[in-house]
Amino acid sequence: MKETRLRELLRELQEELDREDTVEAGSQELLRSVMDDIEEALKRSGAAAADDSITDRLNHAVVDFEATHPKLAYTLERLIQSLSDIGI
Repeated sequence: MKETRLRELLRELQEELDREDTVEAGSQELLRSVMDDIEEALKRSGAAAADDSITDRLNHAVVDFEATHPKLAYTLERLIQSLSDIGI
């Protein structure tokens, strides 16, 4: 169930990135890279295969987006919480 929620948040983040035309290319690349890492971790059964840098990179992105893209930052915060809930 928690992994399903995580996948929903990943899909929501992807949709928000697709809608946001003001997110810098480097920031988009970082988020897409993190999303790919999360997908890989889920394929390898989550927590045991997860990289600690995933949440570090997401936390950094939240700080970067809080002022300019608050909805995106909020989605990232929810994603971080979901990762924590499943042990990533």
